Amino acid sequence: MKRQGILTNRDGRINLVTLFLLLVLAAGVYLVVMFAPAYMEKSKLQAKVEAVGNMAHRVRDEEQLRRELVRETELLGLDLSPENIKIERDPRGEWISFEINYAREIELVPFGHTVLLQFDVFHRETL
Repeated sequence: MKRQGILTNRDGRINLVTLFLLLVLAAGVYLVVMFAPAYMEKSKLQAKVEAVGNMAHRVRDEEQLRRELVRETELLGLDLSPENIKIERDPRGEWISFEINYAREIELVPFGHTVLLQFDVFHRETL
């Protein structure tokens, strides 16, 4: 009688359930490694947009706020133009909103396939 291992059953053959679970685990780790940086970048950008939203209490010039957002996106390594940033101020002066739409291409190495992720960052600040 052969010894049963982690990947083998009592007959010495590979346990297919365990092998399948290991493949699923490896695929999950691969996806996290490939996609997590883009989502972490979005989270950092959301925090930057909220910080600029707080600036809107002191700064009334929308172009200055837009320039600050462009500067912050450059610090994050994003190549966004001012046209990607929409700023809307309530006519009554009660709120200001910021919306940034951008895309990131993720190359799935070693498969040579590219995935395009669309991100929308929105923040509304009460003034």
